[in-house]
Amino acid sequence: MVKSIHVGVQLGMPTIGTDRDVTYNRFELPIEELRYMVEELMIECDGCGEKLRKGGKQHDTREVYENPWDEYPTRTLDLHKEKYLSSGEECRDIPFNGYYYGDFYYEFCVDCCREIIVRNPNNGWHEFFRYEEEGPICLRCYEEGILKFGVERKDIEDGRLPGMFFDYGNPELKAAGYIEHGRYFVNSRSKDSVREEILKIMDAGYQVVIGYERLANTGDEGHISVHIKNVYSNKQEEVHGGN
Repeated sequence: MVKSIHVGVQLGMPTIGTDRDVTYNRFELPIEELRYMVEELMIECDGCGEKLRKGGKQHDTREVYENPWDEYPTRTLDLHKEKYLSSGEECRDIPFNGYYYGDFYYEFCVDCCREIIVRNPNNGWHEFFRYEEEGPICLRCYEEGILKFGVERKDIEDGRLPGMFFDYGNPELKAAGYIEHGRYFVNSRSKDSVREEILKIMDAGYQVVIGYERLANTGDEGHISVHIKNVYSNKQEEVHGGN
């Protein structure tokens, strides 16, 4: 059994235009140590799961975020470059495909141009994206939009109650100048009456943001809060509502 091999390390480069030989320093290296060194260079591809030589010609990387509010990429995916599966899918695109990664694949936000995980890996249920006509929008960008402009009237008219979970006490809404109009329990029976009230508030010249307080995992039943801001006046008028 071979227990060691001789390894040559190049010590110099030949001078251009000369016949000087390159010199090597030869030393004996145990085969187990060499195997360990090679294994240290091998990493697992986050796409196909097979081994990949770190820093090799086939090694590609993509920086992704595990939370839309992270300022810097959370992790770097190691992927094969120009490798295709039998399905025709390119290896480097596997983590961005829900067929392979389930609910925890990565999506491209059309607003901030970052690749972000779709569902919160810490709790397994909180979705980090909203899907608008222009494409997928992460919650950070979505929040910035509704705090500035309020929810769109068309969404309310179309039968939706678009909103999101804010921090406890809704400090983001208070900082943006919104006041709480009321809290509502919504389900299939009460949803339309809540929508009608929100439309009346909009007709009175208010922007509206909906905060999700406690909702079922299906999103079709639970408690919401409605927050308003008068866009035509710097002075907020207190409006009572809710139940």
